Amino acid sequence: MARHNARGAAAALRILCVLCAWWAACPVARANAPEDVQGVGARINGMGGAGTAAAVDFSATYYNPANLSRCANSQLGVDIRHTLYNLEMDDQGPALAGDPDGDPTTDEDYPTPKPLRNQTRVTMGFCNHLPFGLSFGMVFGIGLQNPMTLDQSTLNQRPHWLLYGEQLEALSIALAVSYSPIPELSFGLGASILIHSALSINTGITVLSDTPSEVVFQWDLQPAAAIYFGVNASPVDWLHIGLTYRGALYHDLETPVNIDASALGLAIPIQLFVQSAAWYTPRQVAFGVSAEPISALTLAMDLTWYNYAAHPGPFLVATPDNELTAAAVSFPLREDHGQRNVVVTRLGAELRMLDDALAIRAGYGFRPSAVSRPGTSAGCQVRSGMSDPCRANVLDANTHSIALGVGYRFGDRPDTQAHPLEQAAERTAEDDAAQTASAEPEPARQVAAAPASASNPPTGGQPAWATRGTSAQGPATPAPAPPAAGSAPAQRSAPVAQAGSGQPADEGGRVALDPENQRTYDPHRSVGANAAIDVFFRANMMKSQRVTRSADDIANGIDYWQSYSYGGAVLDIGVTLTIGWY
Repeated sequence: MARHNARGAAAALRILCVLCAWWAACPVARANAPEDVQGVGARINGMGGAGTAAAVDFSATYYNPANLSRCANSQLGVDIRHTLYNLEMDDQGPALAGDPDGDPTTDEDYPTPKPLRNQTRVTMGFCNHLPFGLSFGMVFGIGLQNPMTLDQSTLNQRPHWLLYGEQLEALSIALAVSYSPIPELSFGLGASILIHSALSINTGITVLSDTPSEVVFQWDLQPAAAIYFGVNASPVDWLHIGLTYRGALYHDLETPVNIDASALGLAIPIQLFVQSAAWYTPRQVAFGVSAEPISALTLAMDLTWYNYAAHPGPFLVATPDNELTAAAVSFPLREDHGQRNVVVTRLGAELRMLDDALAIRAGYGFRPSAVSRPGTSAGCQVRSGMSDPCRANVLDANTHSIALGVGYRFGDRPDTQAHPLEQAAERTAEDDAAQTASAEPEPARQVAAAPASASNPPTGGQPAWATRGTSAQGPATPAPAPPAAGSAPAQRSAPVAQAGSGQPADEGGRVALDPENQRTYDPHRSVGANAAIDVFFRANMMKSQRVTRSADDIANGIDYWQSYSYGGAVLDIGVTLTIGWY
């Protein structure tokens, strides 16, 4: 057993090393994870998003890769969620001179806030148990209306919602593997796999000449990844403690622009370097606790630290790349929007009934604002003329979340089912004992009932036959007594393969119990299957904020949205369909 555990640990270590080497070879991840705002799966969303220690399905790929070892069974799930925006801005400023209708939002010089489009998003994921204590998971998400949207400009006064809208319109792919050396401890390593891109524009423009102009585009795509790492510990059966680290994710588009303008023999080089950081998700660390004070109740709590202080803002930055361009062209620089780190609190509960088939869930979350109100950040208090007017209106506020959910499971739990190999072994032992007894003289007949297979308590949500130790190598078959004189030899049924032998257990080719691997495998069919449907509803309520620009702001270029209020709610409703097998 020790030798096999060492072999399993070595195999797991090799897999983790390969993942680490692949991640190190990739560029730093530059793409989005909408899951940070919207979560994954209806079960954990219905519990307020507190999944660091409570996620035990395919959503563990994101919440805590180590929890993949705790999946109740191998499973495939599809999550469909619809997001409705009810965030509003109310302009309370005076009508500006030159605006005939007195409403600055209707004049093209005073644009309305960037629109928020309701979106339907589909996420698919699976959790699959492997040999040697390993489990594998994947999550893939895509929006149906706007799979990926990028619409950025240089800094301007048009209001932008920091975390909603286009920030959530992106593909997301995450892979993870977990290893459980003992039932009470598991480790997980994963990565979010996305794309880094670079666009190069080289243009030659001739003025007052018959020579044709030339434009050259070069677009490079490279795979990028951000690491996920998780740990889960269960010091007692009813308590789970989780810790997860997730790297920063954003799409970084770097575009060198080279324009050579020629007129009357005079060459004018215009060189710009444009940088865009879109779909930003910060580096974060999550700590979670999940407890079951009674068998039918789960309570969960998460504390997640987000490094929003490193947020580059929703604007692209254009930088002149030579002195001539810098003298002729002026672009606004990146501003301080008062970005700050926040700690988000999430609480959740799940009550199960009807033999755990029906689950009722509720949750609460609180997220502090990740930016200051417009015009109040520290950088806006230090003026340097028109070069730093702090004109941007980047919007966010303290947000309270209320979530409700319900789920129903169809089919049996895996830990209530016996494996056909166990049943076959028991039947064979009983048949052997009966045949031996019938062949012995009556006084010497001793019929020994075949003992049932010893079973340890299921660990990590696995059925008993899938976590059996060396003490459960199947029932011992009693040795047959010599046949009586003149009697025909007893006909024995085909022997069952020994545990760990790898030989077919019957004509169907099923593999016998392997206590050293603590797994039982059936390459041709599963023992059973189940299905589940989970539904959730969540309201993210943003506290109303009022902004009144100071005289300094107006003197430094604030032309509109001088006084306004903003707030509202974002509503999410979703359903997850899951099919499991064991």
